Amino acid sequence: MNKYIFIGSSSFPGSSSGISQSVYAQIKALHNAGYSVVCFTPTTGKISIEKIVKSLSILHYHGVESDSLEELKLMVELYNKYCPEMIINNDNPYLSNLMQFAECAKLSICHMNKTTINSLAVYDGASAHRVGAISHYMLSDLRRKLDVKEKVAFVPNIFIPPVDEQSADLVLDEGLVSGDKLRILYSGGSNSNKGISYVRDLLKSVENSPMSKSIQVDLFGRYNQADIAFLKSFENVDISIHGLTSSDILYRYLQKTDYLLFPSLNEGLPMTILEALSAKTAILSIDGVGGVCDLVLNGFNGICVDKNNWVDMSMSYINLALRAPEKLMRLKINSYSIFVEGFSQFQFVCEIKEMIESCVKKKNYIDLFERNANKDIRLDLISWHRVPKGHIRYYKLLGVKQRFGRLPKKAYVI
Repeated sequence: MNKYIFIGSSSFPGSSSGISQSVYAQIKALHNAGYSVVCFTPTTGKISIEKIVKSLSILHYHGVESDSLEELKLMVELYNKYCPEMIINNDNPYLSNLMQFAECAKLSICHMNKTTINSLAVYDGASAHRVGAISHYMLSDLRRKLDVKEKVAFVPNIFIPPVDEQSADLVLDEGLVSGDKLRILYSGGSNSNKGISYVRDLLKSVENSPMSKSIQVDLFGRYNQADIAFLKSFENVDISIHGLTSSDILYRYLQKTDYLLFPSLNEGLPMTILEALSAKTAILSIDGVGGVCDLVLNGFNGICVDKNNWVDMSMSYINLALRAPEKLMRLKINSYSIFVEGFSQFQFVCEIKEMIESCVKKKNYIDLFERNANKDIRLDLISWHRVPKGHIRYYKLLGVKQRFGRLPKKAYVI
């Protein structure tokens, strides 16, 4: 029986002059290892892919725009036809249909681009594996990892093991949060550039304040040795470094968190914000950080402060929360429209908006599992891809009916 691998539309960065050598080497290695490669590219990729298609007899589909609804439908068709064992992605998985579809179909997904991997500071899908770019691993090692579906970690500055479901249950069940402490959570890492520097400045101020013993800080993401040493140097502040985790576990921590620090858009992108909104966690952000400012200023939950006064203003809000916990802002959802406006620059949100508007306008629904005859407005958020559970909780808050389940053997595209 043939073994199939998907390579997605964003995985061919070459222009009309041809495919990049690294991508070609990856595909050739897979082909030599006995895998049948199924690739699909947007219309613009038709010319640049011909070299590979002809030389390696690769199954190729094109004519759809990357990260579009049509591409998702095509993925479902290919999934039903070839039942691939793995998906390879060279682009940003946050905005890629590949990432979402891999989770839906319970497939492994390998991110092969070093720049992209360095930016993945927080969100790690349940089935997502990280492997280095082709220049960082010998082809034989790559083939071995694909054959055994081994979970591997890229970037040598990961010193903290990822949080798993079992340990998260244990920690939360034992009462991680003391009732007399204010919990602050930061989801980022050493690669977060300005974000981690703002957090360091704030923690130094907290350490030297009278309220240091009343604060607990949870840090998620990958940190290098210098940052770990710095974070462990605090004597008065209770700081826990948790490493990488899934959105589900992050959500459960946020449920017992008072403030989410979000000083830079590099921290988890909208994923962390969605989890915080779903968990009704107050967001402490710097004014002007992309859509975050729009979110908290439009009746949602959070506070935006000027970056020049980040430490002083954040300290004042933390102090207020300690003195009067009842004054902590709580989530207020009015409609999804503000949310969409806030993150309009993110393509996946625009697609979700179109799906919601289509369902509301046409009063129809999308359902993988059964075709319900009633006229209720239904939006199945996993119609062609699975979204993290935090997103699903968020859309439930919008009043949109939704069903959740695993992708069946056959997926129906409506």
